Amino acid sequence: MKRFRAARACDSCRQRKTRCDARDPCGPCVSLNQTCLYGTEATSRGKSEMILDTVLRMEASIEELKGIVAMNSCSSGTTEIQANSTPPSSTITPISQDARHHQGGYTTRDPTESAVLSSGHLSSAESLLKWSVFIDHPSISGEAESSFLSVEYGRPSFQSKLYGIFPSVSLSEVKNMVSVFQRTYNFWFPTISLEDLKALQLRIWQENLEPSCQSCLALLVMALGCVGASVMDEDNSPENNSQQLKLQGASWFNAAMKMLHLAHIEMTVEACQCLLMTGLYFSFLQRPLQTWSHVNSAATRCRFLLSCPLDNPERDDREHITRIFWSCFVLESNYISELPTLPQNCNAEIESTISLPGKFHSHEAIEEEEKSTFYFLASIALRRLLNRAHYMLYDRDIGLQIDSNHFPSVNQELARQLQDWYQTLPPSLQFPEDGKPADDPHSEYLRQWYLSCRSVIYRPYLEWALANPLWNLNNNLRVLDGCKVALDTCLFKLRYLKQVPYTVMVDTWPCSLSLGTAMLTLMGGFCHPQLTMQLRRIALLELGPHLEQLLQRWMRIHGSSVSPGVEKALRLIMKAHEFFESKSADFAHSQEKEQHLSPQAHRMCLG
Repeated sequence: MKRFRAARACDSCRQRKTRCDARDPCGPCVSLNQTCLYGTEATSRGKSEMILDTVLRMEASIEELKGIVAMNSCSSGTTEIQANSTPPSSTITPISQDARHHQGGYTTRDPTESAVLSSGHLSSAESLLKWSVFIDHPSISGEAESSFLSVEYGRPSFQSKLYGIFPSVSLSEVKNMVSVFQRTYNFWFPTISLEDLKALQLRIWQENLEPSCQSCLALLVMALGCVGASVMDEDNSPENNSQQLKLQGASWFNAAMKMLHLAHIEMTVEACQCLLMTGLYFSFLQRPLQTWSHVNSAATRCRFLLSCPLDNPERDDREHITRIFWSCFVLESNYISELPTLPQNCNAEIESTISLPGKFHSHEAIEEEEKSTFYFLASIALRRLLNRAHYMLYDRDIGLQIDSNHFPSVNQELARQLQDWYQTLPPSLQFPEDGKPADDPHSEYLRQWYLSCRSVIYRPYLEWALANPLWNLNNNLRVLDGCKVALDTCLFKLRYLKQVPYTVMVDTWPCSLSLGTAMLTLMGGFCHPQLTMQLRRIALLELGPHLEQLLQRWMRIHGSSVSPGVEKALRLIMKAHEFFESKSADFAHSQEKEQHLSPQAHRMCLG
């Protein structure tokens, strides 16, 4: 069924931030048994509405993509990209094998209807290991024998202590840990209101910790607050102080685990919050399977609760649940993008039916609250765009190939949506277009994420070039420019990577695989006869040691067992570095290496 957006929405739908069919009364109000009125609200627009409008600007261009992709299914003939060699694969039409049954026959899933990230996509690090160009490099191709999922499944189990003992803390220490949690985890994923945080703080101080989901959540907030304090103060305090904070966090988490069974039983907002926070703590420990499991459970409960009437006037439960769902959507997508064989609970397939986050009081300072809302919405928008790029370009069943008639227009549209996202960032979150550091760590992380999305959009050009090494790229400058943008994006991302709190506290595991993908992409480009001449002028030998230094620090920062997945990613990075060292004699002998392939490609990379 074609999706549409009403030209105007009733007051109730506007307040709920849900779609309205513009009827009188509208369908949502009829189903919820609410009064349906139009035009009674004030016409002045606050900042929250402006934020939502900014994020939704990209949605308007999705309709254009629908027509483009639909045309591809019946297209035939030749394209402007013709090679003397056989193309890497035939054109894949956008017909998904998991089309759903409906009365009257099959209907196919619309790849632009929602930000779907399907299982088995071909854009993960493991997919790159199967590139034919790596057959002559057994040290690289041999890593494909064991998957990242299998090495994580085979690691020792997480050991929880038999008894949960609460650390003895003062009121000031409790306030400090809650404040750190609010500035970090509750900034990135604002799912706990300021009022609820104060209640949890009081519960800890009064030691009112009888077994309940509320008590479990209070303990998890303390655990994550200790994590944040240990990471943020690592460079400014003695090492033993940081280690002590991690041990305290482990004690709070162990105590929370003794009550976590209640969250698995109950179907409440607090249960969803407990499961999400548990997943976030496991992400700090770099345990992707445990992270995915708890995030998945939280999202499943959110989907159920959002389908139920929640009309408690004393609590804004629906907004809480909506925010938890979108947090789960971002986190789950980050892991599935690197572990494509993980089962999914269809969060990405239903996200188009879930309203975006609305008004929510999460911080004392209005400026900080607005910045957190901007960041959350920006994260959701970029993750949705990334999922669409994965699905439309790398899906096993419907992914467009570069030899398809409509690949150029789809590729350009995705790139334009990414640039629209960048241009709509508020000044407080904007990042520089060169290698200069961003104003704060939130902007710095968004830049890394932006570059990852850019590389995903342009990498198909490089894959096609590697599959057709005898084809002269000078005969098609569009392909050559696309290869340069893909390689330049990887160079920029790796060269200017730095430690920020989010990467260490939440994203180390997916980030390490993304870095491995970037290094393999550069290595693949160096193996192409024409692109080799371009890359010989680039300072590639500095990348491996830089990444090794960062990952060696990150993989041990939690003080627990080292993730075999992160170790595997680091091995790939260093094997690519060894390859570049073996080719060092081929590099241009100049006092100063160039930083990118061409000024034009550099501008395309950064918009």
